[in-house]
Amino acid sequence: FYHLADSLGLVIWQDFMFAGTMYPADSVFIHSVEEEASQQIKRLRRHPSVGLWCGNNEIEVAWKNWGWQLKYGYSVEQISQLEAEYALLFDRVLPQQVAMHHPGISYLGSSPTNNWGLKSDLNYGNNHFWGIWHGEMALDSLSTWVPRFMSEFGMQSFPTMESIHQFSIPSDFDAQSEIMKFHQKSYKGNQLISKYIKMESLEPAEDFPSFVARSHHLQVLALEKGITAHQVAYPFCMGTLIWQFNEPWPGASWSVIDYYGRPKPAYFKLKKLFNRKDLKY
Repeated sequence: FYHLADSLGLVIWQDFMFAGTMYPADSVFIHSVEEEASQQIKRLRRHPSVGLWCGNNEIEVAWKNWGWQLKYGYSVEQISQLEAEYALLFDRVLPQQVAMHHPGISYLGSSPTNNWGLKSDLNYGNNHFWGIWHGEMALDSLSTWVPRFMSEFGMQSFPTMESIHQFSIPSDFDAQSEIMKFHQKSYKGNQLISKYIKMESLEPAEDFPSFVARSHHLQVLALEKGITAHQVAYPFCMGTLIWQFNEPWPGASWSVIDYYGRPKPAYFKLKKLFNRKDLKY
């Protein structure tokens, strides 16, 4: 992967493997982190494609905005300890490792740098904009909610029918069947795809294959609106990363290539969008 990125002139945003929770910072764990980080930085630093190291994915924004303190019943003392341990791990230990073993390469403590709910937060840093999907905003919102760097956004769709046949049988071919719900790991579920199909005035699905096709169309529309808005907003917006390229398990997801390696229509749309010559900056 890294050799290919080197040869193609791609730039890699490299996360350290931390996400979705607060981590301990006792001496044993910190020593383990230092050892692993140094090994991985030394392994990858020879690749010119590695352009940035990021400490974690969505921990800081979750701690500040998602109510973990109340949800998990942390005491005042526990909150203070967790915040101190976070700062030690992501503001001291990891940037020190990057500076020591890969000097000159940028380090970002956490992505995103702010939440998506306020437009004022789009004016700095990077953003995971989930006003569409989680926020259930119309796709046109992508044209006005444009951050300095879009490091995550997307829209779900089903796999191709050929792939769906590989984990189900025709009697399962209903978005609300137990099998299709089992292969849907978003808490919003398949009903949100149906809602977006109506919101975007797409033709109602007559059967399950047409529902799958509408989901593909919906994903294409979302990525096209977002990426076009980011490109037009250059140099205010300096980049776009989509969620997500591929997937680790078959089902409805934000991927543009399904579990079996089959590209969805959005994959081909992405190739055109990132190779377009018609924009005037």
